[in-house]
Order: sequence, then structure tokens, then C-alpha cells
Amino acid sequence: MLESEDLYRTLAKNFPNGGVFLFDRDLRYCIAEGAGLAAIGVSKELLEGNTIWQVWPAQICHIIEPYYRAALAGETNAFEVQYNNRVFSLHTLPVKNDRGEILAGMVMSQEITSRKQAEIALRESEQRLRRQNKILMTLARRKTLNRGDLNAAIREITEAAAQTLEIERVSVWLYNNFKLQIADTYGNSKLKLVCIDLYERSVNRHSQGFEIAADTYPNYFQALEAERTIAAHDAHTDPRTKEFSQNYLTRLGLKSMLDAPIWLEGQMVGVVCHEQVEPGRQWALEEENFAGSIADLVSLAIEAQERQRTEAALRESEEKFSKAFRSSPSAIAIASFPEGRLIDINDNFSSISGYDRTEVIGRTALELNLWVNLEDRFRSIQMLQDRGAIRNFEFQFRKKSGEIMVGLYSAERIVLGGQDCILLVVTDISDRIRDQEQIKLAAERDRLLAQIALRIRRSLNLDQILNTTVAEVRQFLHADRVYIYQGTPTGFAKVVAESVDFQWPSIRGWRIENAREIAATKALFDENCIRVIDDTSSIKIPQFLVEFYQQYHIKAGLVVPIMLGDEAFGVLAAHQCSAPRHWRSFEIDLLQQLATQVAIAIQQAELYQQVQALNTNLERQVQERTAQLEQKMQELQELNQIKDLFLHAVTHDLRTPVMGWLMVLKNLLNNSNEQLAIPVSRSILERMVQSSDRQLHLINSLLEVHSSEIHGIVLHRDPVQLSQLIASIIAELEPLLTKNAAKLTNLVPNNLPIINADPNQLWRVFENLIANALNHNPPGLSLVLSATVETEPNSPITNDQLPITNYLIRITLQDNGVGMSQETCDHLFEIYVRGSHNRRSTSIGLGLYLCRQIIIAHGGEIGIKSSPGAGATFWFTLPAT
Repeated sequence: MLESEDLYRTLAKNFPNGGVFLFDRDLRYCIAEGAGLAAIGVSKELLEGNTIWQVWPAQICHIIEPYYRAALAGETNAFEVQYNNRVFSLHTLPVKNDRGEILAGMVMSQEITSRKQAEIALRESEQRLRRQNKILMTLARRKTLNRGDLNAAIREITEAAAQTLEIERVSVWLYNNFKLQIADTYGNSKLKLVCIDLYERSVNRHSQGFEIAADTYPNYFQALEAERTIAAHDAHTDPRTKEFSQNYLTRLGLKSMLDAPIWLEGQMVGVVCHEQVEPGRQWALEEENFAGSIADLVSLAIEAQERQRTEAALRESEEKFSKAFRSSPSAIAIASFPEGRLIDINDNFSSISGYDRTEVIGRTALELNLWVNLEDRFRSIQMLQDRGAIRNFEFQFRKKSGEIMVGLYSAERIVLGGQDCILLVVTDISDRIRDQEQIKLAAERDRLLAQIALRIRRSLNLDQILNTTVAEVRQFLHADRVYIYQGTPTGFAKVVAESVDFQWPSIRGWRIENAREIAATKALFDENCIRVIDDTSSIKIPQFLVEFYQQYHIKAGLVVPIMLGDEAFGVLAAHQCSAPRHWRSFEIDLLQQLATQVAIAIQQAELYQQVQALNTNLERQVQERTAQLEQKMQELQELNQIKDLFLHAVTHDLRTPVMGWLMVLKNLLNNSNEQLAIPVSRSILERMVQSSDRQLHLINSLLEVHSSEIHGIVLHRDPVQLSQLIASIIAELEPLLTKNAAKLTNLVPNNLPIINADPNQLWRVFENLIANALNHNPPGLSLVLSATVETEPNSPITNDQLPITNYLIRITLQDNGVGMSQETCDHLFEIYVRGSHNRRSTSIGLGLYLCRQIIIAHGGEIGIKSSPGAGATFWFTLPAT
């Protein structure tokens, strides 16, 4: 009995993730051992010698008592129990002696919390994924996408995304003019995102019109260009989105952001934003993929607005993960050491290996051919000899059926009946290994889908996209042939892309031209839109397809239609030529989604061709318009040359006789000989001299205006003290002021800054402005001349970020004359314009025009403020040194 007890204790110690307990008919624990007792929350001392009612809570006792008593009655049961927020798998069975009498009951416990949580998480993920796929497929089939109603389509998309992800806000933003930069009022190029729809789920409200400037959030815009999605669980701290924290996130109470860029014709044109309020959201991988798919749908909606595109839908994977993780109960056996002859096994050993107890007792694992790799056997024996025990040694074993399985092998050397033995425990982890392979395949599938989708969005080369797609799909599926064929408008079908193993013939030259065969092929897809053929020899098909399968050695096939809206473009097909093949569900799903991506690529290529045609037509129109403008420019240049010749001839021919006439008049007027017979009075001669001086002044002004238009005003700059220059000008004009009974008040201060200017040109400005005021007002005019120092606006910034202060001197000449209208003020400084309020003036409007040219040449500005009956105020500015 002691030997049996030692045996059971050794067994329990080697039991993984739980414990082994023996109990008597009073349901009192006799033996409690196992590495997992602490995980259960009990100890050997707490269990041994106590009944179940003394150890476990009442609700646990109510669950386990029937199974314990059934074990004492000879039954074996398996059930699950939740305890201390954990899940345990319990196996109860009777313990018998050599005569078959039941001595006690045994319960083996293993913690399976992680497995249960994984199963629940996987089911929830599959449910979310199926729901997301359903929403995406529903959106893709909506008629709004085909009608080209962008606003309606995006409203449906934002509402569906918010409801599916159960988040507060979903919005769609596009670059202003699809990333065409538009100059703002100040001449700066601004790249902005403009919100075309924002949906708020809690209030069921849509809005639009918000803007985000790229230069305000540079990190965010750089991330959009570089990443498939921006999944910011905490947008306040994420380096890609924390720029929004103060001005956007905090103000709106937002915590998490999931943004996906929108790509169109290889260019990013906007972004779809998914936003959640406090306390935030941890975005899952399928949610990131869902956000990317929503962005793709928005891209399709944008294309539909431009050309009434056909229905297209992005289909995401209907199943992201394979079957749930399952593990079988452990197999336990006792064998001699080191020979390995089996002495005893449990029922689970039989169920796992497939051998009956009578088939294995007395035989070794080597004789049963259980070991797949003999090196694993030799290594395990060596470890047992060196260490006396093995823990979780992974190995492959072969079942009776020949199936290869993977197990976790734990063993410990024991002495049984004076014989050196081992107690071994094998846990079947084949399901977990297969699940890991499935997850790896799913990840590779998702990577392939994302890579192909990104290539489609960023490339317009349809042939390259199709040929790369079939090559990568064949490599992923390990198929012998993958191809795409399309139906043409003339009625026959041809192969447009193919990837085939070198040992099998190519079908690139194959086509269907017979109308009956085309109709028969179409009927097959009408019956079942997806053709899954595991073995071509076991199906009934038309004779021409039988010949086709034979000619190209097709043993299995998977064919998915490529739909452009409601019309079939062609098919995406995979062939296995070496042998029949069972197509798995994720492979069928992969081809379905790739067919959708190929349809998008075809639509994108068609749109690009239309855009190219429009661009060609636009370039032709631009060339024609440019030729017309060049012809008009040549005509204007010829007219300008004629005007220059005319002006030069007139001024030259006028200036010479006027100067000669003026010299004669002045000589006559200065002649002191009163005896000279002059047929006119002296006063008449003086008026003739004044008239000739005025004509000469007009001719010289006309020549100077013409020269300034061609060469600009030539300045000879010197340091100038304005107060002194103005005093000299007033003294020079005193006779003119006296003649017009005018009064000029000089309020110009003596401490004005020195300016770098041409004093002669400034003299002309003051002279012209004062003379203009006198000529256009009646005698008795009052004039006030003043000057102030002002700071120049928009001063530049230095390298150390401190502004440089520039100063301007503002000079004003104010009179109390008749004034003028705003219309006259607006055109007063233009060439050949004179005030309409004084009909007595003979000026042709050159003086004020020259004033403006001189002031602008100095880097200043000039203007006037006036109204009828309120006088006029002329002003101009000069930069101070």
C-alpha cells in the first residue's frame, strides 16, 4: 500500500499545471500532490485528511460531489469548474486493486484559464470581424456609391463606422483641392485638411467645414504619408497625435484616435478619423484593418463622384483566425528504465495513441513505432540518466493510425517493486501547434492583402499589378498555376496574367471563342459564383472543360469571379496540377478578397486613362490659347514702338522751336533800348515768355515721364536733413505764394532723422504738390506742411528671433481748398490725369504722376485724402536711415 501511495504521489508531482488527488468513500482527501496546487490556491496540508466540505466552498462542493461519488461507483467523468476567477478541467475516475475492487477515487485537475480566455477572445474577435466584414460588404453594395453622390455615400460610411466600432466620432477629411496648394490672402501656400463630414454617434448629428493646417501639425501629416493607419490609444501622448492635445483633443474630451489615410491614384488625398472620448480605446488589429478598409471605401466614393463608377466593395477577411485552441487530456504511463517497456497506461494514453491497453503492455515505444525522431528518444534517455527528470520536452509521436502528433513530454525516474522505472506524462499540443501555424498563415495572408492593396493604391500600372498579384498568390498558396482571364467586348475570353510552375504548361495563349462554350462557362458561375473543385475527376462538367483540364493537367481548381459592379470582368483562378487538393476556407477567402482588390485596380486604371485623355485635351487647349496670347503680345509691342517713335518726334520737333522762340522773347524783353520799335506792349511780351516757359516745362516733363517709364527714375542719393530742404523750398516758392495770396505754415520739426535721398527729386515733389494746390484752388488758400516719424509695419525678423524696428517719415500737405471727389482721388496719380474741379488748369496731368514715381523710387508711398468742400491732404512716406 505504501508503494502504491508513493507511486501516486510521484504521479501527482509530475502532473503539469494542476494536481492529483485521491479521496475515500467519505470524500476525504488521502493524497494531494501536484505542481499546480498553489495555482489552485490550496496546499497539501490543507487537503490531506479533510473532506471536500472542509476544503471547498459550498457551491463548489455541490458541483464536484456527484462526480466524486460517481467515481467511487466506477464511473469516469470529465468536467470544468470555476474557482478563484480561474477555470480548471477535472477528470474523476475510480482507483481499483488487482481484483478490480474500487479502493478510492482519483481526481486530476489542470488549470485551463488561459485556454478558455483565448477561446473567448478568439470567438469575440471572429464575431467583430464578421460584423465588420458584413458592414463593409453592405456599404460596398449601396447604390449611393454607384450614383456618385459623395456626400450621401460618406454619411453612410461614417455612420456605419461609428456604429460598428462603437465609438463617438467618425469623420472624413480631404486635402484642399485634393492636395493642390491654394495661396491664401497673404500669399502663403497653405496645405489643409477640410472636413467634409463629421458624424457624432451620441447625438446622431452630421457636420462639416472644419479645417486643419499641415504646418500646424507636422508630425501628424508626416505619419499619415508613411503609415497604413495611425492607431493612437492615448492620443495625448502618442508622438504622432499629441500636437492635437491642447487645441483639439482636450477641448472635445477625446482620448483615442484611429486614423487611416485615403489614397487615390497613388496619392494621399485625405484621412478618415475614428475618435473615442474618455477613458479611451485600445485599438485591435482587426479594427485597424477595418479603419483602413473604411478609408478605401471613401476612396471609391471619391472616384464615383468623378465618373459615375460601378459598384465595388472591399471585402475583409471573414475569418481572421483559425479554429479555437484545443488540447486533449494528458496521457500517463509507467515504463521500465532505460529499456522503456510499458508496464501500465491510463485510458487517455489509449485515446491519444489509438492503441488498446492490451496492445502496449509489455512492449516498448520503439517497438510500437511511437517515436518519429529517434534522436528525441536518445536525448530524453540521456536527460533522465543525467538529471533524473524531464520537464515539458516537445517531441513528435506517431499514432496507431500513422498520424503524426506533437506532445509535451515530462518524466521522472522512480523505483517500483525494486525495479528502475519512469513515470511519464504526455500532453497533446498538436492543436496548439496547428493553431499557431494557422495564425502564421493568417498573418501572412493579411500581410499579402495589405501589400497588394497598398500597391494598387500607389501604382497605376495595371499589367504590373496583375502579374505581381498572381505571382505572390501562387507562392502563398503553393499552387501550380494562378491566372486571371477577362471577357472582352467581342465575346471571347483571354488570359491577361499568369504565374505557373516551370514543369506545367502555360495557358496564356488559351481563350474561349465559341459562343456555346462561353454560355456554358457563364452558366457555371450563375449556379455558384465561386467554383471550388477539390478533384476535377469527380465532377460533371461540359466536354470542352474536360478537355481543357486534361490538356493543362488540372487536378484541382479554385475560381473566383472578378466583378465590376454588376458586370463580370473575368475570373481569378488557382490550379493544382500535381494532385487533387482540398481548398481550405482561408484560401477561398483570400482569393475572394484579392478579386475585389483586382477589381479596384481595374477601375483605377480605367479612371487614369480617362484622366490622361482629359489632360491631353487640356494641353492642346492651353497651347492654342498660348499662341493667341503671343500674337496679341506681338501686336502690343508693335503699337508701343510706334507710340515711342511718335512721342520722340513730337517732343523733339516742339522743344526746338519753343526754345528758340523763348530766347527771342527774352532778348526783346531784356532790351533796355526803349527806342526799339516793338509792335506789342511789354506786358504782352511777359505773358508770351510765361506761356513759352510753361510749354517748355510741359515738354520736358513729357520727356522725363517717357524716360522714367523705360529706364525708371534715376536717383543721386545723399544724406538729407528734411527740415533744411523744406525751408529752402518754401523760400524759393515765396513769390508764387504771394502771387496767389496763399499762406503756408511750416510745422516740420528740426530733429527729424537723416534720410538717404535725392534732394533735387524731392525738391520737385514738394514744388509739384504746392503748385498743384495753388493751381486748382482760388486765391487766399491756407496750406499746412507737417512731418512725423512712424514705425514701419511688418518689420523683418532677425536670426535670433528679435524684430528689427524700421522707421518712416510721413510728410503731409493740408489745404482748405475746394477738395475733390473719391473717384478723382483714386486716379489722381495716374499719368495724363488732372483734377476735374478746376477747368482753368492747362496741365496735362504729369506733375503728380512724376511725384508718385519719385516717391516709389525712394521706397515710399504717396496718397491723398479729400472730399468736396473739405480741402485736401496730400501725404507721402520716406524710409529713415
